[in-house]
Amino acid sequence: MSEVADKAKAAKTQPSPELGAALAPKKRAVVVDPQRMQNAEYLRRDWVCTAEEGTVVEDLLDPGYWSHVAGQLTMYDRIEVRIDSGEFLLELLVKSCGRNWAQVALLHHHDLTGKVVTGEAATDEFDAAFKGPLRKWCVIRKADNVALNEKMETKAQALEWLSSYERTILER
Repeated sequence: MSEVADKAKAAKTQPSPELGAALAPKKRAVVVDPQRMQNAEYLRRDWVCTAEEGTVVEDLLDPGYWSHVAGQLTMYDRIEVRIDSGEFLLELLVKSCGRNWAQVALLHHHDLTGKVVTGEAATDEFDAAFKGPLRKWCVIRKADNVALNEKMETKAQALEWLSSYERTILER
């Protein structure tokens, strides 16, 4: 008879399989509120900035660098920064901004130094070099590193201009 009492006790202390599943803690169902999800174009803007040659990453992270355009920026905007020389490309996120400052965070830094297109020396005095998407191909005077002509589409055009310059101006 004690065996029957033990079985009855065990049955009372252990829930049935159907009952056990019902008593186990349920995983909370987390779902996103549809009002919290919107198209990115409505919430942030993507900007492209072409920085001048000689600008370094530290300059771009300075809030004052953005003082003339900060009024257009909003929190979470993204800025892709290209440099004229083609050395790097940065992806920045606007963390906060005011009328004349913007604090940005560096998301990605792409080093492009191995991919820079430069010209071979055209002459001992002049060079044809690619200076980025705004200045394009330029004829550079080596003595003082001044661009004599800019915005030529190809290296051939730059060399042709240099040849004409040497014939007409320098009388060579």
